[in-house]
Amino acid sequence: MNMKRHSGNSNLHLYHDLSFKGFELLPGHAPYVQEYLEVLYQTLIRANTEYRRLMALRVDLMPPHGVMARLTDEEQGKLMTRFLESLKAQIEADRHRARKASGKAASCTLRYVWCREFYEGQHRRGPHFHCLFLFNKDAYFTPGRVGQPGDNLVNRISKAWHRALGLTWDPGTPLIHLPRNCCYIIKSREDRPGMASLFQRASYLCKADTKLYGDHRHAFGASRV
Repeated sequence: MNMKRHSGNSNLHLYHDLSFKGFELLPGHAPYVQEYLEVLYQTLIRANTEYRRLMALRVDLMPPHGVMARLTDEEQGKLMTRFLESLKAQIEADRHRARKASGKAASCTLRYVWCREFYEGQHRRGPHFHCLFLFNKDAYFTPGRVGQPGDNLVNRISKAWHRALGLTWDPGTPLIHLPRNCCYIIKSREDRPGMASLFQRASYLCKADTKLYGDHRHAFGASRV
């Protein structure tokens, strides 16, 4: 293992190995942040322990520059908290409706990992956010599409992001991006290949590059449950 302290944050360590705890990392993006990789690993393990099947979703949040410029430093610092609280509230309300309608419904503890990044050399454009969401597949088996009728997961994510930015939801301008092959299914607690594939894809969020430190805002975050 080859690690040294991060020049932008001495509490973090750079990680150059090709794998982490038996999982391969996405090639071409080293160095990673060792502490971020550990958080990602623990988040996946907690989700995999609670639910026998998982549906994982990679989403990018794209805030309009003009909107970010209108937010105060305090509002920008609380942006992800507002977004995640809105999304969790929507999921809890949906699970409550499902239980009321059928007498029982699968629970879903929302788990997530996110990072704040900037396009190289263009910090004035403001940040964008990469997210990984983990859902109980017995509760949510498909993410749906933006603007599709009904309250699917993608619409809920888009709505939560609009609300965090103080905007009225517009399905025609979702302000989120779903990367190619954004959805991963973990078929069982013993689905090691599925977990390996998901961990490698999500390791992108843990790379040291394109993150900004020293502005009193988190560059990386995750659920704590």
